[in-house]
Amino acid sequence: MTLAPDLRPDPALAARAAAAQPPMTLDADAVLGAAHRHATRRTAGQVVASVAAVGALAAVVVNFPFAGYGTAAPAWRTSGPTATDQVPQAVGEGDLATMADGVRAVNVPGPAQAPASGAHAALPGATAERDLGLTGPDGASVQLLTSDPGPGGSARLRVVYTDGSGTPVGSTAQLPAWSWAGGEDSANDASWARVVPDSSHQLDAALVPADIDNPRAFYWTVDGSSYNWQEVPTFDTGNGRLITVFTTTGTLPHKSGLAFVGTHGAVVEAPCPAVASCTSISAVPGLSDALENYTDHGAARLEIIDQGVEDAERALSQATTKADREAAQTALDEARAARSHVTITTEG
Repeated sequence: MTLAPDLRPDPALAARAAAAQPPMTLDADAVLGAAHRHATRRTAGQVVASVAAVGALAAVVVNFPFAGYGTAAPAWRTSGPTATDQVPQAVGEGDLATMADGVRAVNVPGPAQAPASGAHAALPGATAERDLGLTGPDGASVQLLTSDPGPGGSARLRVVYTDGSGTPVGSTAQLPAWSWAGGEDSANDASWARVVPDSSHQLDAALVPADIDNPRAFYWTVDGSSYNWQEVPTFDTGNGRLITVFTTTGTLPHKSGLAFVGTHGAVVEAPCPAVASCTSISAVPGLSDALENYTDHGAARLEIIDQGVEDAERALSQATTKADREAAQTALDEARAARSHVTITTEG
């Protein structure tokens, strides 16, 4: 992802605004600090092609401490790279997030329980089962099965549909059992799986790469000329990985994509599931710039641009002569254009 080489406010823009109102002094350290504080409350957005419009959506992001659900941080993770800092990201305040386009996602999984007798057929050696609160066709529930790594062994997990007795149902076969061991490169890989049991139900599960700092997960869909994207929550599986799990009910997307964004600038697109038709970040107009706003660098850039807009608006409101108003309006137009360049806009 290419970053702008110079993130300072445009000198000409600042000079014109100053003609009507002295600009506010920006301290670089203060701006960077503010950007970091505000990065976790950026709203989820969407992009819409010029021939179709989709209603705006927003999401409140809540940070939970790692292992905040009563589980201990796995030893291999805490002994990993010291630069890696991963915490679950919730959208909203409930256990489930109800989102746009029929999407429901897990914020907080249910408590760990002893696996049902039928669970071992889906994940041999399973040591815990968590109800994720999601539902599928015919009342099926969505469960997370996990096994803890033994000495020299691998941790494993699988997301499954289960019937009323807790027995995994047939469509689960399309969702893989993932495994990894401490120090293995596979722990740093993104993995994404999907099952589509019928024409109106879809279940997605994706593992977050373990080497991305403060990762956020983003899911986008493409239907014809309409593009929609939103942040989806992640949660701690309890055995060493963050995961995002969500269902779609109703009209299913034609194409979709999923990516993880780290505050230090890493952007990892998850490999497309076998049953899906996917599109990349570069194919969605404006998405690359929008995702960059969730990095420390992008957030700092956006904070400076936002401050420029505020300064220009203030200058315009306080202008007393025609010349001052014209100069302030020009400065405001340029500041808004700079912001539009790095954010997603909705057109009808």
